Amino acid sequence: MPKNREHGDFSSNIALKLAKNLNMKPYEIGNLIKEKIQKKYNIFENIKLEGPGFINFYIKEFYFTDKILKSVEKGDFKRFSIKNENVKLALILSDINEILELSEFRAFMNMYYLGNIYNLAGYKVSKTVVVYNDETNNLDNFLSNFKGVKVTKNFDELNDSIIFSSYKNQFLLKQYGIKDKRYIVNKVNVYKNKIERNDIDTVQLIDILGFDRLKYSLCTNTFTSEVYIEITRDDLRFITYPYSRISSVINILEKEGILLGNIEDVKEIILENNLEKEILTKLTQFKDIVKSSIAYNDFFKIIKYANDLCENFYKLNSITLYRKLGRQKLMSRLRLLNSVKIILEEIYKLLEVSKNYCL
Repeated sequence: MPKNREHGDFSSNIALKLAKNLNMKPYEIGNLIKEKIQKKYNIFENIKLEGPGFINFYIKEFYFTDKILKSVEKGDFKRFSIKNENVKLALILSDINEILELSEFRAFMNMYYLGNIYNLAGYKVSKTVVVYNDETNNLDNFLSNFKGVKVTKNFDELNDSIIFSSYKNQFLLKQYGIKDKRYIVNKVNVYKNKIERNDIDTVQLIDILGFDRLKYSLCTNTFTSEVYIEITRDDLRFITYPYSRISSVINILEKEGILLGNIEDVKEIILENNLEKEILTKLTQFKDIVKSSIAYNDFFKIIKYANDLCENFYKLNSITLYRKLGRQKLMSRLRLLNSVKIILEEIYKLLEVSKNYCL
């Protein structure tokens, strides 16, 4: 693969290697190869012969675009080679009731969401809350909102675990000599109309924001940094509205006879707008973002990815008049946006929020 695309999407020196054995000039061999390939395959924009005997191949942009969108449509972005390797995640608390304190709940959500990422990648995940004091647990109803979480006083559960803690409880990490794979989660700041509100607790925030929005808001920054929740701004809506908007556009156009199922009839995908190309590039990055989240044990990378993808969608949507697009461009745009929907739906599954949050 050439480092510079001016030298093609890929390049071969086969003509140079065959010249001596065939007693022919590399350029002559290159021309023969070029003619045969162009007769048999229609994926090349151009094939150039350059230098002492290099054949440079330039693939049609449509071929790459089509391949990317088909890959998303088939779900390749969520297929990983890992099979049932064990991963242990844990949150350490002084007692279980602390989980209703904002900073501790933030630490819990970072641990919990990270577990969902590991699950997606094919790991066998355990999620455990380890408590120091054996306080009465009246939180069964609260904890029932979370899948597969175990509460224990057995600190042996921390062995070989990826451990999360708030600043308040990091003394427990020192007390038990835990130095590796430990992540201290920073505090939460709550604002209303840009005025800090220290009088609002977790239960009140659930009533004000709703459970899904609070869970999401607690993870809208990397866990090493403070998170800021503005009650009057719905951060979750920012990444859920695009799904609703795309669904609405597709439904309206289908009622007018423009069917998503006919997208396959379009022989060439036309994505000329730079924003379209940026979205297409973003679609290819999902799998790497999952791997990066696991490498750094930081779920925020997924949230940042979702925000960047949606930001590009908002920009594109604001300049698009769908009925003024020609058929080929319209169908190409719909196929691209349908792939955005597919990726977003997977992110909503990780967040355990409804794709119809905005409806």
